[in-house]
Amino acid sequence: LKKAKKLGIDIKILSPEEEGKLAYIGALSVIEPKGKICVIDQGGGSTEFIFGQGENIEEVHSLGIGIVNLTEKFLKNDPPTKEELTNLRNFLRESLQRFKNKNPDSLIGLGGTITTLAALEYGIFPYRGNLIDGKVLDCGQINHWFQKLAKMPLSERRKIPQIGDKRAEVILSGIAMFLEILKTFSKDKIIVSDKGLKHGIIALELKGK
Repeated sequence: LKKAKKLGIDIKILSPEEEGKLAYIGALSVIEPKGKICVIDQGGGSTEFIFGQGENIEEVHSLGIGIVNLTEKFLKNDPPTKEELTNLRNFLRESLQRFKNKNPDSLIGLGGTITTLAALEYGIFPYRGNLIDGKVLDCGQINHWFQKLAKMPLSERRKIPQIGDKRAEVILSGIAMFLEILKTFSKDKIIVSDKGLKHGIIALELKGK
């Protein structure tokens, strides 16, 4: 922050609610689902759930669970044991119970896990965000990759071009979360967006807000 001030750069630290709202706006800049929407912005240390309809944001919830802290807490072995994966999914299921009475018409997923899954499922490499936007993944496809990758040691996951080095370490926790999210909302598919917070800021700037 001190260096930024010396350079004359204004720094604003976003609250989880502000981050969630910008992610929602960014996602809807390229995807226009009908009805009630839940945008899930999955990160390393937290995950935001943003509920709305069209451009109207109704609720923002930030859970202090992300792919990094979940991996560190639950997945100790390489590859992870069946017990570790079960404990992870049980924890996620319990953590998501607060949303069990929500009934969005559409789910939109953001973040590196869900975009990587779309790249894997649709054979997209090198990565191109414009080809990711709007792709749909169903429970069967997501579970297929979860089961396949869970059997691989980290060294094998790292060799998959769409995954890469750092993503390989944490992707299983990310996939597990999306599987439990779909179960919680009783949905069989999720829309994928490459656009998030940064695109939300740009969209607001273009609108002059």
